[in-house]
Amino acid sequence: MYLDGNRVTVRQQESSLGDLTADANLFVARQVDPTTAVSLKNGGGLRDVIGAFTSDPANPKPIPPAANPSANKPAGGVTQLDIENSLRFNNNLSLVTVTAQQLKQVLEYGASLILPGQTPGGFVQVGGLQVSYDTTRTAQVVDSKGVPTTAGQRVRNLAILNDDGSIRDVIVADGQVVGDAARPIRVVTLDFIATSTAGAGTVGGDGNPIGAYAANRVDLLNNPALGAGQSTFSAPGTEQDATAEYFKSRYATPATAFNIGETGTDGDQRIQNLAVRADSVLAAGSPFLVTAGLSSRSAGFIGSLLGANALVLSAPGASTLGAPVAGRTNVARFVA
Repeated sequence: MYLDGNRVTVRQQESSLGDLTADANLFVARQVDPTTAVSLKNGGGLRDVIGAFTSDPANPKPIPPAANPSANKPAGGVTQLDIENSLRFNNNLSLVTVTAQQLKQVLEYGASLILPGQTPGGFVQVGGLQVSYDTTRTAQVVDSKGVPTTAGQRVRNLAILNDDGSIRDVIVADGQVVGDAARPIRVVTLDFIATSTAGAGTVGGDGNPIGAYAANRVDLLNNPALGAGQSTFSAPGTEQDATAEYFKSRYATPATAFNIGETGTDGDQRIQNLAVRADSVLAAGSPFLVTAGLSSRSAGFIGSLLGANALVLSAPGASTLGAPVAGRTNVARFVA
């Protein structure tokens, strides 16, 4: 499968290479901390495609990597050189904790960089979540410490996902943070954007505010929990090694090869630009049932009758989560 690392794509929209490498980072991070829920990386760190183009100059089309018999590379195979070219900076991975509010602000930062005719490297590629952006709304502006001086309104819906694609936690609904805005979320990211650039507590590389927010940081370079792994050309805890390990673990044979093709912006699922497509971040699940003052058992029973996901608020009018409903996805947009 052709993996799109084209500059225009990775710096303005979801990309197949961005998806795969973000997922690879999440795969490795969970070997160190299984609670890791989200993967974030800057699109500017993706430096080349993995694949080729047809030879027709009038209508070149992307195709999977070409065979190279002299290097024992089959058609569609991905080699060390492919990974090294596409992840040329080979950033180290870092685990950090942010709050739900801060996660929204990091993604507002990414949405603020969707600019006609421009390709800023800070655009955020993601794993473990879905987000929708409305670029007609106000773009966030932050100061050097990541504090918004202009609140962003572009992130409309944001949900953390389970591995099967179902919703684990709704972070934002209709532009508002849902539930406890201070609840912690474990994130794997690149040390380039996690490291403050102008002293402690300031934004990271490319101006990403996660550098100011990052708490409980654990750097993964040569982390003992990772071991030697199956791939040895790059150190454990680096982007290149994470991607190689992920390929070897998940996509090592023709039968299991990565086969998710690149889409246009109108087909993107993780990063949904509402200028060109409808929002399905929360619409994909069943209806939302919001209850206040009911027991979890009662709410679960009503939810099962309605076919709805259930969220129990701790008290009438409260905006905090009560006890989760057993067997049901604990998500909803709440009303006071």
